[in-house]
Amino acid sequence: MNLSTEVKIVKLSSSTTSTTGTVESNPIDTTGYEGCLFLTSIKVSDPANIVKVRQGGKDLADATVVTQHNGQAVYVEVHLPQTIQGKELRVVVDRGVATSVGDIYAILHSGRRRPEVNATDAVDGIIGKLLVSPDVV
Repeated sequence: MNLSTEVKIVKLSSSTTSTTGTVESNPIDTTGYEGCLFLTSIKVSDPANIVKVRQGGKDLADATVVTQHNGQAVYVEVHLPQTIQGKELRVVVDRGVATSVGDIYAILHSGRRRPEVNATDAVDGIIGKLLVSPDVV
């Protein structure tokens, strides 16, 4: 299995400068996928800096993560989201203490159609390459 052809990787928002307040990513439509893993990083670890996932304007139960170390990567995965609130999910970072937030990515998985195409030339898109049994130089 080649992971890059089995998942769809989408950048939802760019990194932020250090301040307080809420950061909300763009939404991701999960139609056609069984789940979505969100990934970002928080520069300053503090119980007041919270990462969560929102669906239909409401926070998902038990979807809150607090970093334990400065600069730590944070992920939240939602498997089989309830459709009653719609199929769009987004990441929300509440910054009670000044911190920057890294780029926010969504990795959609278990899609109905494969292979996925992730390489793009869009300015804010994803670029990459799949290597199969490559020679060393």
